[in-house]
Amino acid sequence: MTVQLVNADPKYSTAHLIPPATLGYVHVAAQVHPPSRPGPVLRRGPDKARLETRLKGLGRQLEQLEAVEKVTVFDAIAIPPLERLPYVRERAGSIAVPRFDVVVLVETSSTP
Repeated sequence: MTVQLVNADPKYSTAHLIPPATLGYVHVAAQVHPPSRPGPVLRRGPDKARLETRLKGLGRQLEQLEAVEKVTVFDAIAIPPLERLPYVRERAGSIAVPRFDVVVLVETSSTP
């Protein structure tokens, strides 16, 4: 398939693209113990620490599968006050601001 650019603008250069990643990704995020109000730092309670330990153990088990390259468990240490952004503020009734404080990223050996 040949692409023909119509009305090319000389002030924009040609984009130099890189090949897409060969890995697939599964992203799982959860609100486990987010702060009750926006703030710069999150606290880590014993329940959350136990959950993260369990998730890391499950991640190690997943990494034994041939289709899984790597599993990473992330613990948020801060959640920015997204509610202050003009775009979010203008759409306050229609946007649910994510407050994920635990995330698991599974990298697979191929894309679906």
